[in-house]
Amino acid sequence: MKKILLSLLVLLLPITACAERFQEGKHYTVVRSVASAEPEITEFFSVLCGHCYSFEPIVHELSKQLPPGVKFKRNHVDFVGRDIGPLYTRAYATMLVLKVEDTVLPAIFNEVHGKKNFLQTPAALRDFFIKNGVDAGQYDGAVSSFAVNGLVSQMQKATKDYKITGVPSFFVNGKYKINTSSIKSADEFVQLVLFLLEKK
Repeated sequence: MKKILLSLLVLLLPITACAERFQEGKHYTVVRSVASAEPEITEFFSVLCGHCYSFEPIVHELSKQLPPGVKFKRNHVDFVGRDIGPLYTRAYATMLVLKVEDTVLPAIFNEVHGKKNFLQTPAALRDFFIKNGVDAGQYDGAVSSFAVNGLVSQMQKATKDYKITGVPSFFVNGKYKINTSSIKSADEFVQLVLFLLEKK
């Protein structure tokens, strides 16, 4: 009997440790009373945001450790970078439609923040996509397409619905907003997200 109880305690330790480690008001904030029907993570970011660039390795680590069935939605915001912000939202939507996010997004982050080369016109962004392996005809067919326009509208609406004023911003199950300033490591971020995914 003692062995069974000990085994149960060992199993419960990670949950208990997370519950004690992560505190409402410090590590996360409740922003809605009801969680989404399905488990999901929603991120708001901008390619033009230095903090978002710094968070990319953490986001990459999280994507590798998410449980099956958890949706990860990434939304680009318009309000960073003034006039060129919307250009980058359209560029990101184009990546999604063409299914080149995995290759083009890291490259464009590095171009902007590593090389300090701000691609400030539609023509410059088009050239960048082509230089990074995207067919010119496919790009031209996608960038102003119904699918890309729809994604842009969805991201703009989500930014308003979640009342986003700064990035990066992360929400778990639509109910919990992560306080990114409290995060000290990629591991801590992943553990916090996993904790909130299980929290009702």
